[in-house]
Amino acid sequence: MIYYKYDVNLLQYMGVKKLMDVITLPWYKKLKHLRIEKGWSQYEAADHCGTNQKNYWNWENNKTYPTKIFRKSIASAFGVLVNEIFQESDKKAGIKND
Repeated sequence: MIYYKYDVNLLQYMGVKKLMDVITLPWYKKLKHLRIEKGWSQYEAADHCGTNQKNYWNWENNKTYPTKIFRKSIASAFGVLVNEIFQESDKKAGIKND
């Protein structure tokens, strides 16, 4: 799993008290966590994910849910598996982006 590479300072910054908490973070908080770990701005993360900063901000703030294509792109950009960030149960009710 990807979460074992996180450093303690970053976990504390995110308000995570123990490693298991990272695994149970909501998908949008995982996005922020991964972005900060990479040292990327939202603009840089958006570029790596093939979108613009506004879309990325919306994802990271749980305003919209990425489409299946973008979920794959996000996982690829961060070097993780899709299911390490996203679960079907994560999708907000009423958002139909697929």
